[in-house]
Amino acid sequence: MRRRDFLGGLSASALVACGEPGMEPLPDPRLSARLDLSNVCFINDDFGDEIEPAIAFAQEAGLTQVEIRGVWGKYAFLWDGQTLQRLRDRLDEAGLRVALLDTPILRCAAPGLKPVDEAAAAIEAAAGRFDVPAREQYDRSEELLDQAIAAARILGTDKIGIFSFWRVAEPEAMRELLLENWGELGAAAEGADMRLCVENDPATNLGDCRETSAALRFAPANVGMTWAVANAAAGGEQPYPDGYDLLDKQRILHCRARASVGDIPWPRIFKSLAEDEYSGAISLEANPGDDESGGEPVRSSLAGVVKALEQQIVSD
Repeated sequence: MRRRDFLGGLSASALVACGEPGMEPLPDPRLSARLDLSNVCFINDDFGDEIEPAIAFAQEAGLTQVEIRGVWGKYAFLWDGQTLQRLRDRLDEAGLRVALLDTPILRCAAPGLKPVDEAAAAIEAAAGRFDVPAREQYDRSEELLDQAIAAARILGTDKIGIFSFWRVAEPEAMRELLLENWGELGAAAEGADMRLCVENDPATNLGDCRETSAALRFAPANVGMTWAVANAAAGGEQPYPDGYDLLDKQRILHCRARASVGDIPWPRIFKSLAEDEYSGAISLEANPGDDESGGEPVRSSLAGVVKALEQQIVSD
């Protein structure tokens, strides 16, 4: 039985009985467990290729965490140590901690398998961001992870984002290959005290909570999930409570929020994460249809997330 379900079934008199005779009723821990602005994060290159606009946004919004993806013309993890140290020094000066280092590791075709046509747009977009030829990406996965580990150490994070190959016609048939690769990459990461965060992405073989939870059940302990809530909803899954209830909460290492999407109950999601002792970041995603210039989509998402944080309620 989940902790909050147990607590929810206790009456006020039962809560009194949990204390010593004559004592005031014990407070319901559900009422105090909350996420707040200190959990909120954002992706730096949503504000462009330079780091200064991202820092300006963080200071304007009062944020203390950032998810690092691309900077100065390429994925940040591909830069040399001196450049990464310069980035780290600037982030430290601005009071920003790196919550997650993004990479495109395993965001490639599985060997010998053809991605589905529906993934074509994502594949084309990814090619414009990553200059390692597509035919080399899988074979260089361990090399790329070594670079990411070195970069993560400099940037001061223990979380590295990875994926699950471009989606194929039968995603469940990919599980053995995924677990084999996660095992190898996870072992390398564990030796460096790093954790790998697999993002659910409908263009890959793990698009929602059902697919991701089924695969992670057999993954190394240091392989977890970046729960991209809106991605799961885009595939038709009800992310809460249906999707959330499928997840091993200890495997949720990072979270993405696009706070204007459909009927997603963000206040309940945030409250449930808090009740389940989630201490990671909530990374802002741009809202669909927003103007993509100047980081305005992220500001829009921030407003929605802040409102949802203020509305957190005890979950059912």
